[in-house]
Amino acid sequence: MMLDLTQLNILLYKQPGAHDFSLPFTQVGDVPIIKSANAATIMLYVMTANGPTAEELFTIQQAAKKMPVILALRHINGPIDLDMVLPANVTLTSADDAILLEDALFDGYLRVVRAFFRAKMMMYAKKALLPYKEKVEKIWRTKNAEQQAEQYTLTFLTQDLRPILHRVAEQLLMPLSPKIAFFEEQDEQNLSFETFTQNIANFFKQLRGTEELTEEKSGRLKNFFDKTSHKARSIVNKSSFHVADAFEQYVLEQLRTNRDVADLIEEYIAQVKEAMLPVRARHAVNVAILGQTGVGKSSLINYLFNEPKRATGAGKPVTEQGFFEEKLVLNGIPVSLIDSWGIEQGKDQLWLADFKHFLETRGYKSAVSEWVHIAVYCISAASTRVQDFDLQVIDMLRAQKIHVIVALTKAALVSPQVVTELTATIHDATQKNVTVISVNSVAQKLMTGQMIEQQGLHEITAHIRVNYLEMLNERLPERIFYLAERKVAGEYRRRIEESPSSKEAVALAKQLSERFITQDLNVLIEREVHAAMTTYASTLDVTHPTRRAHRHKQSTNDWRIEALDIAFGKLEEAFRATILMQSPPQVGRKFQKEMLRYLEDNRQRIDAETRQTIARASAVIDKEER
Repeated sequence: MMLDLTQLNILLYKQPGAHDFSLPFTQVGDVPIIKSANAATIMLYVMTANGPTAEELFTIQQAAKKMPVILALRHINGPIDLDMVLPANVTLTSADDAILLEDALFDGYLRVVRAFFRAKMMMYAKKALLPYKEKVEKIWRTKNAEQQAEQYTLTFLTQDLRPILHRVAEQLLMPLSPKIAFFEEQDEQNLSFETFTQNIANFFKQLRGTEELTEEKSGRLKNFFDKTSHKARSIVNKSSFHVADAFEQYVLEQLRTNRDVADLIEEYIAQVKEAMLPVRARHAVNVAILGQTGVGKSSLINYLFNEPKRATGAGKPVTEQGFFEEKLVLNGIPVSLIDSWGIEQGKDQLWLADFKHFLETRGYKSAVSEWVHIAVYCISAASTRVQDFDLQVIDMLRAQKIHVIVALTKAALVSPQVVTELTATIHDATQKNVTVISVNSVAQKLMTGQMIEQQGLHEITAHIRVNYLEMLNERLPERIFYLAERKVAGEYRRRIEESPSSKEAVALAKQLSERFITQDLNVLIEREVHAAMTTYASTLDVTHPTRRAHRHKQSTNDWRIEALDIAFGKLEEAFRATILMQSPPQVGRKFQKEMLRYLEDNRQRIDAETRQTIARASAVIDKEER
C-alpha cells in the first residue's frame, strides 16, 4: 500500500474532561486533513492538564511505536509537571492555542515524511548493494574479498548514496509542493563522509582479527563496533559469502544510524518544511541558554520565564546527545528556548563537537525561524574566573555569527570589582563582541541580613532586540545568496531541462534569466526580510510596555516593505547561437553556470540591498514606538 504524503489523517482521542474539543482548522500548513488510512497518520490525544492515566500512557507508548503522537493539554493554568517520561515520538503542546497545536501537528507530519523517506532510502540502498555483494561473493580468497568489500563500501557511500537520496526525494517530496526545489547533482561534487571513511578500514581490520577495538573510538559508531565485534571476529578465515554479508550489514547499519546520512536527509526535509510551513506559524525568538553545570543556568531560566507560566511545559529532543527546544513565553511573547544536557567534567570536548554540529544544522541554509538567534551564556561570577572552555563556546557561537549575551550569574555574591575584572577579561578575549550583563536570578536574604534582589531580566530582554537585528544584518545576506543559488540550480534548471526542444530551452533560459534579475531576486529579498522582521516586531512587545499594551489592537503586518528597484545592470549575453545545437540538459547546465557567475559578481550588491531592506523595515516598525 502506497502512503499518500499529500494528505494527513489525524486519529483523534479525547479524555472525558476534554469532550468539547474540536479541531480549529481543516488543514495543517498546506496539508489537508482527511479520514484515510492511506494518508500520513498522526495520533492527537486531547486531555486535561492533569495528563494521562496509567492506562492511557500505555496506549500512548504503544501508539508511538507506529506513528507520532501529540498530547494536547486543555485549560493549562501554570507550569506543567507530568509524572511521566515522554517517549521519543511524543510531543506535548497546548490544545487551547491553535497556533501551537498546528505547529505540533506539522512537526508530527514532518516526522512521518522523514520516516517514510528513510524507509524508501533503505529499500533502494539494499537493491544498489546487491551488485557489489555479488562481486565480493565471487572472490576466492577471504583476504582479497575483505579488501574489495572495503573499497566497495567507500564507493557506495561517496558515489551511490547521494543519487539514491535524490531519486527518493523526487518521487516522494516533489509532489508535496511546487515550491520544493532540489540542488542538481554536479559531477565535480565530492562528498566527504568523515565518519564513514575514517572507520571503514578499522571495521575490515577488525573483520580480519588484526586489530582490537580501543576506547578512542566513540559515539554511535563505537557502539556498532561493540555489537558486531564478536560476530566479525567469528567469521575470520571463513568464505567470502560471510564477508559479503558483513559488508552489507555494515553499510545498512550506517544508513540507519550515522549522523552524516541524517544530515543529507535533512537537506531535503528542510525544503519540505520551508515550503509547507503553516502560514499562521508563530514567529519566535530562538534563544539558547548555555553554561557549565552549577553556574545557575536553571535558575536563570526560571527567572526569565516565570511570568506568565510556560505555554507547553515540556522539552522536545533536538539531538540524541541532548539538545532540547521548548516553547515558552517571555513577557507574553513566544520564545523558543534551546537548552542542552549538562556539560560534565571530562566530556566537554564531546559536548563541543555535538554543539558545533547542532549550530551548523541551524545555519543560513535553514529558514530564519530555525536559526539560533541569540545565545545567553552563563558564567558564575562567584567562581571569580573565566575558563578557557567558556571562551571556546563563545568563539564557536561567534563563528556562526550568533550574537552572545554573557550572563554573570550570582553577581551579588561578589564585589563590584570582581564583576568589573570578569567583564574586562571577557571583553579582552572576544574583542568586545559580546554583551556582559550582571544577573541575580534568585532573591535571597544573606546571613548578614542583607537582601539580594533579582536583577538582569530587563537588561537581557532589551539586548535580545538589539542583538537580533545585528544578527540579521550579518546572517541574512548569506541566506539570500544561498536561496538564489538554489532557485537557479534547482527549480529553474529543472524547467529548462524539461523543455521539448533545444530552441524552446534557450528561449526559456533567456526568459528566466530576465525574470530572475528583474523580479524574483527582489521578491526573494523582500520575503525573507519580511519573515525575519515579523519576529523583530514581536521583540518590541518584550522591550516596550507601551507597544505591548496595544499589541492586540494592531497587527505586525500593518507595515509593508516598499517594492525594490534594484538596477544590477543587464546580464552579459550567455546564450549564443551555437547553443541551439545542444540538448535541453546542456542548455540547463549552461544557464546555471552563467546565472551563478552573475550572482557571484553581484554578491556585494545583493548583500547591500538586503541590509538596506532590513533597515527600511526596522525603521517602519520602530515608528510604532513613538
